[in-house]
Amino acid sequence: MRHLLTAFTLAVAATASAENLQPGAPSAPAAPAAPAAAPPEVPTPPPAPASAAADAATPPVEVSTPSSAAAAPPPAVSPAPAPTPAPANPYALPFQLRPIVQPTLGRLETAAAWHGVDSTKYAGFNDVGILTVGYAATKSTGFGLRVPFVYNAPDGPGAPASILQFANPAVVVTHTPFPTEPIRVGFSGAVSIPVGNGKGMAGSAAAKAANTTGMLTRLAMDNLLFLPNDLSFASGVSCAYVAGGLTIQADVTMLNTFKVRKAPGDNARTNGLMGVGAGYFLTPSVSVGAELLYQHWLTTPAAVAVDDLLRSNLSGLVGARYHHKTDWGWARPGLALAQGLSGYTDRTTEVRFDLPMIF
Repeated sequence: MRHLLTAFTLAVAATASAENLQPGAPSAPAAPAAPAAAPPEVPTPPPAPASAAADAATPPVEVSTPSSAAAAPPPAVSPAPAPTPAPANPYALPFQLRPIVQPTLGRLETAAAWHGVDSTKYAGFNDVGILTVGYAATKSTGFGLRVPFVYNAPDGPGAPASILQFANPAVVVTHTPFPTEPIRVGFSGAVSIPVGNGKGMAGSAAAKAANTTGMLTRLAMDNLLFLPNDLSFASGVSCAYVAGGLTIQADVTMLNTFKVRKAPGDNARTNGLMGVGAGYFLTPSVSVGAELLYQHWLTTPAAVAVDDLLRSNLSGLVGARYHHKTDWGWARPGLALAQGLSGYTDRTTEVRFDLPMIF
């Protein structure tokens, strides 16, 4: 009996296995599918930390594109410095009149004059050169030193020999308390140093003739430079209108001389000097100008008592300048033609070359 039950059980189990292997046969309810058998899924990433979220919020660095270039333009390139322009209201530097303000400068002037056509004592060729060094201590006050030299070659029978010599140096101070535009007013003073050639009783005839003719070459406006026996003081006032490229200037100067050496002549003399001038800038680089100059002895020196033609002299001058900015300052070379109009200067015709370098 036990054997029959065992055989029956095995037969039932074999029959059930055979039914499960047949296609289309109903099967017993299956266990839930294993996770491994399910279709693969992309796992949802966990929430990013706070620092990662902040990094994600920062826009990435973009390669330069039209849109990014518009948002952040490249730095501008600084242009090359432009040349320093001329002042809006430039001052037309005169030839014979005083500068209204004493700048820091080096200046070389030369005046080549032909005196008369006859055999008078003033006839012949004369050249006066003046080297000036100036320093502007402040915007309104400046100092200068003028060092003149003379070459004289007189004509006519019995004329003195030709000579090249130094004349009196002079120290100049200029104060311009009203340097503003358009009206400028300046005061000046000068004192000569009587060390020029021709001084004393032993002065040669050639040296004395060179000094006398040198006065006329400077149109009788710089007499203190040619009086080697006198200590001379000059004081003056200048007024200029400067606007729109136009300069109009007037000077008045009083010259007092006092003899300091034993020599023929007067112990003291007083001379009056006046001048007016106008200059205009045709372009920022070119200016033209004209000056009218007058000298008159206010006292009567012995020489004037003998020859009244020496009392006063009137002269005119016209010229032009070129203005050029350099690395060191302004170069303002000029060329002028001067002609005496009355007195002994009416026998004088001269050409002036002026080379100031203003720092």
